[in-house]
Amino acid sequence: MSKKKPKKVEYNPDGTIKDPIWLQAIGVIIVFGLIFLFIHGVATVGGKGIDAVKSKLNSNSSKKEMCINQTRNIKNEFTAKKLYKQCMKR
Repeated sequence: MSKKKPKKVEYNPDGTIKDPIWLQAIGVIIVFGLIFLFIHGVATVGGKGIDAVKSKLNSNSSKKEMCINQTRNIKNEFTAKKLYKQCMKR
């Protein structure tokens, strides 16, 4: 029978056990993998992707511009705001 020598345990300056470098590398890979999955999941919400979000923003800005043009010549501020809000809801 051969006696096994106990593994030498290394400690950090603060007294915690030092992790092997390969374990730290696996941790970094897991963190980046989770970040990638989160970004990929957000980008494909509803199966439409980022292009749908961009087109929605573009259509919203053009709609906003159209509503501003429609209410530009109204003298009463209260009426202009009401008509603008109605236009944006359409």
